[in-house]
Amino acid sequence: MPVVWLLAQALLCAQTPDEAARELARNIQAVVGARQPALLTIRNLSGASAGEFARLSRVIESELRNQGDGARVEVTLCETPQSYLWVADIRRGEEQQVAMVPWPRATAAAVAISDGPIRLDKKLLWDQETQILDAALLDGGLLVLDAAAISFYQIQDGRWQLRQLVSIPQTGPWPRDLRGMLEVAGQAFRAYLPGMFCRGVADAGLTVACEHKSQPWPVRSGNRVLENIKLVPERNFFEGLGLAFYSAASSELRWIVTGRDGRAHLLDRAYQPAASISGWGSDIAGIRSACNGKEYVLASRPGQLSETDSVQSYEIVSDQVVLAGPAVEFAGPITALWPAADGASAVAVSRELKTGRYAAFSLAVSCIP
Repeated sequence: MPVVWLLAQALLCAQTPDEAARELARNIQAVVGARQPALLTIRNLSGASAGEFARLSRVIESELRNQGDGARVEVTLCETPQSYLWVADIRRGEEQQVAMVPWPRATAAAVAISDGPIRLDKKLLWDQETQILDAALLDGGLLVLDAAAISFYQIQDGRWQLRQLVSIPQTGPWPRDLRGMLEVAGQAFRAYLPGMFCRGVADAGLTVACEHKSQPWPVRSGNRVLENIKLVPERNFFEGLGLAFYSAASSELRWIVTGRDGRAHLLDRAYQPAASISGWGSDIAGIRSACNGKEYVLASRPGQLSETDSVQSYEIVSDQVVLAGPAVEFAGPITALWPAADGASAVAVSRELKTGRYAAFSLAVSCIP
């Protein structure tokens, strides 16, 4: 008769899908051993999307990549009304052991595809070897912000050509996870970096004046802005409204912030957390579609810097998070996601895994007839 062992972790609940996948992999390794090979199969019996299931499967496979034949492990993703549940059936000869790791459903769950399907269009703006912090189209050109300079490009012979570059007067090392943002209006612009604020004009040439100061950042979503938000010195998250968060977006007059706990939080009218959303990365942006006037939240997916990424569009409908259309894929992790000045598009920066180059893309919603 086989021996069935239910791991103690079955009584615990991981907080995010990625945490649950990694916890399950650790439990499997605890049974089969780091050097004990295993034959691994994974199946989906839940309502999780094929894309999310495939991504979480890759997390498990990556954690168990040193395993081969020997013990046989069958992993199944299930669900209950309250949570999702990983179940691993581990068999070695006559011995059978079971590991289970649940994680809670988001309080504000993605419930359906919204009415009037849309498409998220991705258009390349610029790519380069050095890290792009932000990029912005303005009257007559393109601005690119990186750690060392602000560059101004104009169209010549059908291609962007460098018109002028102004170095940023850096006096010390930047934080490890450097963030920067551009805000443009006509031909004027502002650039925000940790402890640095620049103003400039890009017309016949590029004029830039920078000063070392901790200026509040304009955290925007569509035509809304959160006031008095500051980037924490030497760190990569914001503080304001009594909250610490990485990015923010709004829809239906409700703000969503991505917290340091790895989850997104839907705020109430008093800017207090009212519900949590799992399955999102730390980068989100809010835009208003030019084709139907609706507000959408664009969200990256959680993952590692060694993984590809995607951006998914959502609506907030009666305090529910609603899928708005298919995701757009990127050849590497999203390193920045900012709403553009027009309020109807966003700029996503990704680092391509194969080449290591950074690319800035414009993302905008198109209505499907």
